[in-house]
Order: sequence, then structure tokens, then C-alpha cells
Amino acid sequence: MLWLGLVISVAAQLLLYRMIQTGNLVNVTSLFYLVPVVTVGMDYLLLGNRLSHLGLLGMGAILLGLALVFKAAPAQR
Repeated sequence: MLWLGLVISVAAQLLLYRMIQTGNLVNVTSLFYLVPVVTVGMDYLLLGNRLSHLGLLGMGAILLGLALVFKAAPAQR
């Protein structure tokens, strides 16, 4: 409960506001798409659950999309 209450709620929100204040809003909000990828990674590492092939394909699509967004962002400046 402490982890959920303090780290996830308070620390994550403070980090989000700090990133918005100092960075590009498009880049910061794009990082929200990493939440499922990180969750699945933690699930695999901590609990040993495996991901289906379709889930891996979805994670690949998320990572590819983020790579395209972050690669295209400097060209627009």
C-alpha cells in the first residue's frame, strides 16, 4: 500500500509535472505509451508471467511508434 500510495501516486505525479515543466509536452505525453510495456516487463521479471505472441507484437508496435515520434520530433523544430 505504501508503494502504491507514495511512489505511484505522489512521486510519479511530481515527476510528470517536472518533465512537463522542463521538456517538450509531446515527448512527455508520448512516454505514457510506455506504461503497458513497463508493466509487462515488471510482470515478467517479478512474477514470471509470459506474454503471448500477439502481446509481443503489440509491444513492438508501441515501441516502433514511439521511435518514429521521437525521431521525427527534432526535424519539426
